[in-house]
Amino acid sequence: MEKVGYFVQVARCGSLRQAAARAGIAQSSLAQQLTGLEEELDLQLIERSRRGVTLTTAGEALLPYAIRLVDAQRDLVDAAVAYSTGAISGSVRIGTTPMATTLAVIPVISRLRREYPRLRIAISEGSSAHLEQLVLAGEIDFALVTTSLPVRPKGVTRRPLLSVPLGVYVRRDDPLALRRSITWDDLAPLPLVSMNEGTTLWAVLHARLVEPRSDAQVASLYHLMLMVDQGIGVGIGIRVTPPADAEIVWIPIDGESEGLKVQLSTRESSLLTRSARVVYDALAKHVQELQP
Repeated sequence: MEKVGYFVQVARCGSLRQAAARAGIAQSSLAQQLTGLEEELDLQLIERSRRGVTLTTAGEALLPYAIRLVDAQRDLVDAAVAYSTGAISGSVRIGTTPMATTLAVIPVISRLRREYPRLRIAISEGSSAHLEQLVLAGEIDFALVTTSLPVRPKGVTRRPLLSVPLGVYVRRDDPLALRRSITWDDLAPLPLVSMNEGTTLWAVLHARLVEPRSDAQVASLYHLMLMVDQGIGVGIGIRVTPPADAEIVWIPIDGESEGLKVQLSTRESSLLTRSARVVYDALAKHVQELQP
């Protein structure tokens, strides 16, 4: 097991020297451990050069399994400590989309860290499609995703939590701010601020409009609202509390009252640890309570 841990460390560092320093052992000892692992597996895992080390094809193929093995050992130790003390502890790895981060992750995780100081929560932000691939690979425990279509990757289970309407953010001094709602046809000629390509909102926008005038693409709703406030364009998004000094309003889009689904994605073939279940349940409860 120790050899596998050293292999993962080398893969992450890309350098025997850096990996040895992080592991607190001599570089020669680390090299011997890696050689021993390669002999046991009868495979070459890394290639050494003056620039550092790179993984071989076999090394790249086995790395995800090695990471899961190392994480499983850590979780086993954490679970044993939690069982003996009755405390919630250990590591939980979650994924979230930028919208879900604003909607639920920030308030829930900040509260959980106060309630369970021994609980370590690592957060990865990305598109729903990317996050569900991480779930399938076992690199994260679960993901809070936003989707517009019922299609899901094979091997992933989704738990629907909330349907949220889709709308636009405009400046208060924009004539559109007087509207009670807006249509996609109205938006077609306007300069738009959207989420990045690959996100659910980007996919919805390009499914509804053939050639949208997308003047800006951003990674978060917060930046989207700031751009709208500065007059860069009309922002496509769900309704959240805007920055305190932003002079913007949100208007629903006709026919998009259930435009996006907020869901929790897990891998069908695995069970959540006790610690992961605590985080999963807290996020589910928070999101469901947002339903009007």
